[in-house]
Amino acid sequence: MRFGLDFGTSNTSLAVSDGASTRVLPIDPLVGETMPTVLYIKRDGTPIVGRPAIDAYLEDNRTRGPLTREFQSLGILMPSSNPDHPIV
Repeated sequence: MRFGLDFGTSNTSLAVSDGASTRVLPIDPLVGETMPTVLYIKRDGTPIVGRPAIDAYLEDNRTRGPLTREFQSLGILMPSSNPDHPIV
């Protein structure tokens, strides 16, 4: 018996083959044959995968407030393709 794991960018699936046939296994109790490719490690070190990882992340960070990221300007201006937009 052989197993195949498709650890994709968005979703993960698991298949099993006995040499004669191959089938995809249900790995997500809500959706079935695929689960979101998400790994969340709680502050206590507990790893959680799939949809429960999303829920745990949101719950653990619900009072945190919005996340922001600052980008350094590279000084590159790209004009709009819309001729009605003024150049600033």
